[in-house]
Amino acid sequence: MKKIKYFSVIYILIALSFCACSSSENKVEQILLDCIRDTYKNLNIDIDAELNILETDLISAGYLKSNSEEAYYDFFENIANGSIPSIAGGEKYLNILVVRPSELYVNLDCLEKLINLDSTKIVESKFFLLLQQMETLKMSGDISTSKVARTIIDVLSSKDFEIPYYRALALMTIANAFMDSVYVELLPPRLRQ
Repeated sequence: MKKIKYFSVIYILIALSFCACSSSENKVEQILLDCIRDTYKNLNIDIDAELNILETDLISAGYLKSNSEEAYYDFFENIANGSIPSIAGGEKYLNILVVRPSELYVNLDCLEKLINLDSTKIVESKFFLLLQQMETLKMSGDISTSKVARTIIDVLSSKDFEIPYYRALALMTIANAFMDSVYVELLPPRLRQ
């Protein structure tokens, strides 16, 4: 049951993100990132600062080698290969989690921008493919953290993590994983507060 809960969080993030992805000029990704920032700004939370704290902690703990796109890809690849890090202290990242994934893109201005996008770009996007792969995984009933990570890296390349939206989405997914110690205990004792 807990695995399904974890997969649902990841799936919702991806499903909500897919609805407006473009393969050209990252316009869609910028709109989605702006939606996320606006949602948190309305709660007086600087999401960029919160995600930077998480990223810095992951680098300090050695889970991310650096803040490069290759390091993000390697992080998910390690999880896909069964090397799930021991991370705890998720309460430190509660500001990231105050907004449920289903609430990230409900701003009317955001929705209007998304609706006005060319739908063919959505169908041709990597996120559409990722959504299809996640749906296939969900339908199989054989869901695990490593299989979700494998699906992510089978669709996204390391270069995709260079795009701020995908990096933010990855960090938000990691933060959600922090909150359930059944899946992962993230940070080592020296970083717990």
